[in-house]
Amino acid sequence: MLRPISDPGGRLTSVVLTLTVITDLIGEKSTQKQIFLAKREWETTVDALPDIVTIQDENLHQFVHVARDVAQYLRNALEKNRLMAAIEQVSESVVIADSKAEI
Repeated sequence: MLRPISDPGGRLTSVVLTLTVITDLIGEKSTQKQIFLAKREWETTVDALPDIVTIQDENLHQFVHVARDVAQYLRNALEKNRLMAAIEQVSESVVIADSKAEI
């Protein structure tokens, strides 16, 4: 809790931060650090597993965490699908162009 200290004339001379607030701030920082370390620990553990591991939200709509190897595999698969779709699109336009040329 902040407590202002004033001189006899009423001018603010200092502010005292009580020990309970300092303790609360230190405790909050400590808790945040513990949460960060725990999160990093489980992410490292999941990343080290040889299986396909994903952690999703309660509705299974969003990935909260994907193992590093799985993420790379999914990126590669997505890129391959994009490439295949582009090749297919170009192939279709070539076939259409060839069929028009024959007419």
